Amino acid sequence: MENHVNNYFTLHRVVDFLNNYLQDFYVAESFSSSKCEVQIVFRQRGIHKAVKFYLGEESFVFFPEKFFTPKKSQPLFQQLINKQFLEAKIHPHDRSFRIQFSDNFTLVVLLYGRNANLILYQGKSIETVYNPNIKTNLDKPFSYYKNLENVSENEFVRSVAELGLKKAVLVHFSAFTKGMLKYFEVEKLAEKQFVNLQEWERSLLESDFHIYTSEKMLEGKQVVFSLLQEDETESFSGDDIYAALHEYARLYFRILQFNTQKKNLLQNIKSKIERTEAQLKSYYFHLEQLEIEKNYKHQADLLMANLHNIPRGLDKIELTDFDGEKKITIKLKREISVQEWAEKLYQKAKKQQIERTQTEMHIATIEKMLPELKEQLLQVEASNDSQSLRNHLPQQTTKSTEKKQQEAVPYKKFEIEGFNVLVGKNGADNDKLTFGIAKKDDTWLHAKDVSGSHVVIQNPSRKELPKSLLEKAAQLAAYYSKGKGSDLYPVIFTLKKFVRKPKGAAAGKVLVDKEKVLLVEPRLV
Repeated sequence: MENHVNNYFTLHRVVDFLNNYLQDFYVAESFSSSKCEVQIVFRQRGIHKAVKFYLGEESFVFFPEKFFTPKKSQPLFQQLINKQFLEAKIHPHDRSFRIQFSDNFTLVVLLYGRNANLILYQGKSIETVYNPNIKTNLDKPFSYYKNLENVSENEFVRSVAELGLKKAVLVHFSAFTKGMLKYFEVEKLAEKQFVNLQEWERSLLESDFHIYTSEKMLEGKQVVFSLLQEDETESFSGDDIYAALHEYARLYFRILQFNTQKKNLLQNIKSKIERTEAQLKSYYFHLEQLEIEKNYKHQADLLMANLHNIPRGLDKIELTDFDGEKKITIKLKREISVQEWAEKLYQKAKKQQIERTQTEMHIATIEKMLPELKEQLLQVEASNDSQSLRNHLPQQTTKSTEKKQQEAVPYKKFEIEGFNVLVGKNGADNDKLTFGIAKKDDTWLHAKDVSGSHVVIQNPSRKELPKSLLEKAAQLAAYYSKGKGSDLYPVIFTLKKFVRKPKGAAAGKVLVDKEKVLLVEPRLV
């Protein structure tokens, strides 16, 4: 189905409307409020009217009922301010027209789809071009528009003889689209070809406007403004050009917003799936590396079993394994005793086990998350209206609102596995968080033996916290502390009711009872 919103026959009626709508009006404002929009506001004795040109993927003109000047608007065509609207003129069989103002100013409106543009002339000279990067018609003199005329019957007859009927129609009646010619069955024209074509023109200049939308059109990023009546459900039908264009603009921008949101959301979900799959692959690789690394505990057990048979000062030792057959070579440190080295190996084994457990937990979390993301992707792809899409859109906040919200609270907020995790911003905010916001059964965490943020897991339902949640919150506590630079760092945790503030203690300083310890990697989650 063809879109006729910027077709010659539509613009002809736009021009007729403008000549009545703006008679005796003067330009009050002219500006661009976004990348693809130009608005000119006209005034007369306290009455204001606006004409808006949209020059995006589609190009059209409409007349907004409500309008205002945005703070960040860009002034345009300032030469027109206080100039009187004189007349609008259509360019025959073209998707363009011109508006003439006092002081010999003319605004040429080119609605050529993606090559749409506005060119302001004074006399024959170009004063301003809305988009100078679009070169269409910039090389044509102003006289080009004045010399556009309707074809005579004799010229058309000669062209038919030279080119054939179809080509002659396309040359001299170029405003007729393929859909229009098919609708009027041009191939059946025999006699009185020129007269019939003129009658078709008159019928299109008097026809009703029809606006069509459907799910298929929504998926195709389109709302259709047609001069032909089709076998589709209409959302508008009538001969009022003002109402028709207003309704078309309303639907067009609604659908444009929907398609833009859907496209961006699909890109975000696909990117998240790619990152998550890459992360999962990385965790599996890390787990494989842990499996093939040396077994530190086994080595330490062998050293302790042979402690009295190993002289000090060696770089390595070869020992018989516990099965009595296999030989194992173990590296040693000259500067420390074998027992001390065995203790270090036990520590490494403990860290290795913690790392393995954490990696397995990360893998389990991601393997649960991936199907959910892929299901969300399918749901968004199937969405064909704003309501179904809205459920998947992230909550929108402006930068200023977000900044005010951050300044208003003494903590950074993270949502982890359905729980709110709050991280204090400084010493004073730590006290506000722990003793002003946290409840007695919330879980409280802090990096061990160093200064850092208080971290609180809010738990109003007093649920048992998942181990993976505790570890992620502990990672935040380690990250927002002086232990941030360590590969692994201990973090204490307890219920908030076991945290107390000694009298006269500095901001953020507390005493803790009944704490437990987690060894984690300091990181953001």
